[in-house]
Parts: sequence; C-alpha cells; structure tokens
Amino acid sequence: KTSDDIVSIMENTWLYLGEPLRSSVRNCCAECRTSGDTVAAFKRLELSVRHPKFSELVRNLELCSRYNADYSSVIRKNRELIENYLAQKQIRKQMANNSRLNILILYAGAGVVIKLLEGIGENGIFKMLTGSLTGNIILIITFAVILYSAKKMLTLTK
Repeated sequence: KTSDDIVSIMENTWLYLGEPLRSSVRNCCAECRTSGDTVAAFKRLELSVRHPKFSELVRNLELCSRYNADYSSVIRKNRELIENYLAQKQIRKQMANNSRLNILILYAGAGVVIKLLEGIGENGIFKMLTGSLTGNIILIITFAVILYSAKKMLTLTK
C-alpha cells in the first residue's frame, strides 16, 4: 500500500521469507535494480523456484506492475487460489492414505483365502500351482500384480 513499484514491494518482503525463496527474491530484486529488465528478472525468479502456484503469483504480479493494476486484489485472489489448492492437496493426501489402507486390507484378505485354500487339496495350492504351466503363469501374474500395487501404494501421493 505504500508503494506502486513491484521491486520496492518485493525488497520489503524478502526479509520475511524463508530459504530458498528468500535468496531467489533477493536476487530478483537485485537484478531488477541493476538491469532494469523486470520481465526477465521475474521470469528467472519463476524458473528458480519451480512451483506452479508460485509461478502463477509471480506472473500475475509482473502483469500488475506492467499495467498498473491493483496488487491487493490480485494477491487476495491468489491467496484464495492457494488456500483452495492446499485444501485439495490435503484431501488428496487423505484419499491416498485411505487407498493404502484398502490395499493392505485386500492383501490380508488374499492371505486368508490362500491359507483356507491350502487345506483343500492333498498337496496344497502352491504345489498345484507350481506343478503346471498354467499354475506358473497364474503365479507370475499374481506376483506382478502384487509388485505393481505395492509400487502404486508407495508412490500414491507423488
């Protein structure tokens, strides 16, 4: 509210930021002051942080500075977008945790079924499966599905 110049505003805010954002914003301000090319400096700032929401905020602020728009309304809108993004991220994390639990329950159920099937035949289910080509194919597919689902379970939130 005290200044219209985006570089002055950013110079006043980098002191309150944590790393790595602090040094990136400080470098951007220094580059703006030395070169005078705010567009290129903001583009480098965007590339140095590499977060989609931060990049969106930097682009919007740079456009505001170019067209003399109201910074407070742009920041307010971006804050709403970021809050919504973080809420959705938390929901996705909870869904991933629930999915992991469901996969573990399915593993436990499969173990119980295999244990029950072990007592049905004379030789047991593993001897029957390893004794034929079809059984070997079933075991290979089963292990592939287990490995795939375990990998998915570990990388679900990434």
